[in-house]
Amino acid sequence: MNQTLVIAEWRRAMHSLHAASLCLNHGCLADTISRDYYAAFHAAKAALTYRTGTAPQSHGSVRQQFGLQLVRNGPLEGHWGSEIGNLYDLRLGADYDPQQRYSAVYVREVHQRAARFLERILRYLSSGISFTDLA
Repeated sequence: MNQTLVIAEWRRAMHSLHAASLCLNHGCLADTISRDYYAAFHAAKAALTYRTGTAPQSHGSVRQQFGLQLVRNGPLEGHWGSEIGNLYDLRLGADYDPQQRYSAVYVREVHQRAARFLERILRYLSSGISFTDLA
């Protein structure tokens, strides 16, 4: 395991989640969804690096390997594999569809889902990395 890379990806995930919170608080709803996805993406890369020593770079490969290594053959519950895929799909609409509209209530719920995803990954990472290193 490359602990330095795990921690760097984890911190990137936390920064993206924080940015999503700021966007939500300022009414930037599509940007909130985009940042929430990237929080999950970097958390998934941290978890893959922790488990396998490396993580793919492409979005599709991260989702595929996350499902294979951490859900199907690993320690995470099945719904987490579909959650990162759902966040990815939402991010595509938020980033590329200028007609897409979201309610604040819906985006807040998406943000909470992303935060729960990160909470689960943190529990997994904390099994072998000091919490203070991840903070």
